[in-house]
Amino acid sequence: MNRKHDYQHLERLINKLKQRIEGLVLRTTVMLGFPGETEEEFEELYHYVEKGEFDWLGAFSFTPEEGTVAASLPDQIDEDLKNYRLNAILELQKKITRRKNIARIGSKEKILVSGQLSSHLYTGRGYFQAPEVDGITLIKSSKKLPRGEFVPVRLAGVRKYDMIGELIDESAQ
Repeated sequence: MNRKHDYQHLERLINKLKQRIEGLVLRTTVMLGFPGETEEEFEELYHYVEKGEFDWLGAFSFTPEEGTVAASLPDQIDEDLKNYRLNAILELQKKITRRKNIARIGSKEKILVSGQLSSHLYTGRGYFQAPEVDGITLIKSSKKLPRGEFVPVRLAGVRKYDMIGELIDESAQ
């Protein structure tokens, strides 16, 4: 894909960032099945994702677009193989994200309230959750929570990619 860097460069950069920024959240997106992608290249990517332990990862399969150089390249990858590789990466990332979310249980976070599901259940996002692409935080609260404001939440559980938390009543403490 004509990238000007390799895995080792990215690994050094990511390690430097992790050392210097406490609470760093990393997200990336990968494409599987670019024409000519070998089994060895896929395995290298798989191990890179495994070792990199990104908090969030998006993935998609290459789709040839008419009129592009890539659409006319030799060694187009079979759809079944692209789907297999895509699913393998997504399953790996699901485990990584779940492990990272479980590690957040018990922490206190400022959550931006974005909606209300019922009288005592709200939705929101922490600094570690990008809108529309990552999980959300479900907030249990007996108090009315204002949309668009940050509230203190103690994270108490994980549901798939989402966090579950309870409003911390700071006036009672």
